[in-house]
Amino acid sequence: MSTIEGYLPGYAVASPPASWQAVAEAWSWPLTVLIIALSFLVWITYSTAAKPFLLTLFGRIRRISAFGVEFDLTPRAAVQTRTNVESGFDELRGKIKRQFDMLIDSEGLNSKLLSVAENAVYPRLAGDDAKRSYRCTIHIQDILFEDALYQLLDYYPQGGGRGRTRSIRFGIIGRAARLNQSDIQSDVTTNSEKLIEAWSMTPGEVAIVGRDRRSFAAIPLYDSSRTLLGIFYVDARPSNAWADPPLDVPAPDHPLCEAIVASADQYGLVEALSKVVTKMRETGPRIRILK
Repeated sequence: MSTIEGYLPGYAVASPPASWQAVAEAWSWPLTVLIIALSFLVWITYSTAAKPFLLTLFGRIRRISAFGVEFDLTPRAAVQTRTNVESGFDELRGKIKRQFDMLIDSEGLNSKLLSVAENAVYPRLAGDDAKRSYRCTIHIQDILFEDALYQLLDYYPQGGGRGRTRSIRFGIIGRAARLNQSDIQSDVTTNSEKLIEAWSMTPGEVAIVGRDRRSFAAIPLYDSSRTLLGIFYVDARPSNAWADPPLDVPAPDHPLCEAIVASADQYGLVEALSKVVTKMRETGPRIRILK
């Protein structure tokens, strides 16, 4: 009797090895369940839509654990999260402001702003009220948040304002930055509704920003490669604060705009601004809030 056709008494015959198809069929369902479970855990961990879904599904459940991390979905935790995030950004903003201030001092930016103001802006103001109330500063692209502008210097000659941020959609500075061209206005309304509608201000911004001012100018400053460095901003209380012509020529060709651009180069403002902006852009995270 051959070893293929028979067997010795008392010995079991070994089963043939299972095929890979049989192994796959045996494990397909457990693997599917595991993949679904892992996908669900990843979703509740990272998805902003997970919280409403879980509250609907599980009612009063307030805590979820996934991957060793506990998520607290209570209103109290939401307040704490907001406080922690705002505190973190305030700390980071303070560090950025201190770095800017050191570079501003080392490059003498305030004295250069003064030179441009007194030699280019002041002589082209029409009337005593304009000369008493005018102010100017420089806004640059914010290095902390994308689509925001940062007030680099205090207003000259009145002081204040350094370190504030504005949306790139805000007012004349936002429009000049978005269009990358000069903008001069000689009679801007002080009506709250018009400022909200025409100048992209919020009600809160209207309440505190420029309601007593009628004349505005925003002039982009560029480096030698035509990269935008910042916006030279000027405003004054009365309407038609600029000497003639008020709006008879395109903004880039207006005497005020031409004088500011020429003086910014003559007194070293553009060169100093380029050094400050280039240095700070290397360290800025440029966080995108809206996607």
